[in-house]
Amino acid sequence: MHFVDLEPKENNKTIYNIDFICSTIITVEAPRKKNITAQCTRCQNYGHTKTYCTRPFMCVKCGGDHNTTMCRKSPNTPATCGLCGGAHPANYKGCDIYLKLQKARNHKEHQQYRNTTQQNVNININDNKQFQLWGCAKPSNTQIIQRLQSRVLRAITNAPWYVSNRALHNDLQVPYVTDEIRRLALLYKQRLQGHDNRLIEEIRNPPNVVRRLKRQWLSDLPNRQN
Repeated sequence: MHFVDLEPKENNKTIYNIDFICSTIITVEAPRKKNITAQCTRCQNYGHTKTYCTRPFMCVKCGGDHNTTMCRKSPNTPATCGLCGGAHPANYKGCDIYLKLQKARNHKEHQQYRNTTQQNVNININDNKQFQLWGCAKPSNTQIIQRLQSRVLRAITNAPWYVSNRALHNDLQVPYVTDEIRRLALLYKQRLQGHDNRLIEEIRNPPNVVRRLKRQWLSDLPNRQN
């Protein structure tokens, strides 16, 4: 995983259209938001940073009203949280104050996600005509389309980071790309059965020849796994 920092330009978003670099399949994603509540290192309260803080100092070690760098607490003396009074530093992630704030934040994000998925939104991103074109594509190309589909669903629902793609597809009742390929291929195979044209028989039952390429045939699609 690599982080790329671009200078502000109008065409910066075109970087998300890059799928290959030096014959290697890549995925370009926007920086993920940190799932932690910001804490000020000046007053030790949550929800802001020291850059915009004008509150009195609170020591992260002893809870006193002085800057942490000026603390004279002995290393052998237990720490004291200035927020909850517990025997731990104020930036301890197991603090009762921090856990309550994180729980409230996660509940709010999850509620927004549930409200979006429960709306009667018509999400139809599956074009049946396109499956006949790339249904026999390589698994690597199908995976690119699958990643794009998951990105679109996340953008539509503004899904939190902890919601998996599987849960997203189940909640929205949107099938995976491979599942849709198998479904349409099975319907197409059923339509070909008993057809009057004898040439159709060659499509249903391809000749028994040695395959030099690992390419999918139409008859393989109903059982495709990836």
